[in-house]
Amino acid sequence: MNETDWQNIIQQEKEGRLPYAPEGTADSNPKQWGLGGAPTVQPLADLEQAWYWPDQHGHYVEPKLWQASLNAIREHQPHRLILGGDWLDLHPISRWNAAQRKRMQWYEVSRECEGERDFGRRMLDELRNVYSGPIDWTGGNHDLDRLEDWLPEGEIYDWLGFTQAGVTCHNRSGFYLRPGHLMMHGNFASKTATKAHWEHFGGSGYHAHCHRYQVHSVAYPGGRVEEWVGSPTMCRLDIDYLPGKSGLAKWHQGWLAGTLDRTRCLSTDVARWDASMERLVLRGEVYR
Repeated sequence: MNETDWQNIIQQEKEGRLPYAPEGTADSNPKQWGLGGAPTVQPLADLEQAWYWPDQHGHYVEPKLWQASLNAIREHQPHRLILGGDWLDLHPISRWNAAQRKRMQWYEVSRECEGERDFGRRMLDELRNVYSGPIDWTGGNHDLDRLEDWLPEGEIYDWLGFTQAGVTCHNRSGFYLRPGHLMMHGNFASKTATKAHWEHFGGSGYHAHCHRYQVHSVAYPGGRVEEWVGSPTMCRLDIDYLPGKSGLAKWHQGWLAGTLDRTRCLSTDVARWDASMERLVLRGEVYR
């Protein structure tokens, strides 16, 4: 993607003209894609270390992985940290059916979720105690999606504690970290739908939601190849979280560490959580 293409993306975003999905496809319904409007534009400097931490799921976070990650970010101080969605699980309302959700008032919802909200705010305090750099958050299906039946977007950011912690918030569509490199949570498990999404929105990027590390290449006319990378999760491999789901065994724990410039992703390293040894390994370095 050249500079002219990038400026066109910026202009389209400002005018609200970025489409949700390729016209005429089965996936052109914004809700099906889990989007909330056009991606925002958050261009970075010439070279940045950007860490991508998704899927903490509130009190389901793996506590020793969380502590090891805090130790890693204290030491490395990357240029930017991206919280990739599902910061909270909001367990009570995530398990309500549509009829229950329609009956509930906000005071009931906030009462049910107050404990988890406070847990998330304490995590933010712990993070800010070791990292003062820029933090971005992009909404997920378990936090932003669950609350928007009752609160406007800005009030959700306040309620979660992001505004007070100086976190830059983005809707479900995510944001461009560099030309054509999209950061979002995602609301899809389908390989086909995900591939079409990256092809349409810029061809490369990071996503979460599936709780496993996966890299898929997308080929474009002229021989250009881009990659989109699915991230591991930071939550526990807790059988109570997804009772009876065979997919649980396919989860990976950890997160992504990317080195990016304004034109391409130079490298993506995976911080892998070794549960048997209770250690986080990033580029050969060990954190506990």
